[in-house]
Amino acid sequence: MSLTFWIIMLVLVMFLTAILTSGYNEDKTKGL
Repeated sequence: MSLTFWIIMLVLVMFLTAILTSGYNEDKTKGL
C-alpha cells in the first residue's frame, strides 16, 4: 500500500471522528 493511501485513510478517519464527536455533543446538549 502506498503512503498516499494511508494519508487519505487518516484524513477520512479524522473527518468521521470529528462528525461523530460534534453530533454526540449536540445530542447531549439537546438532552439537557
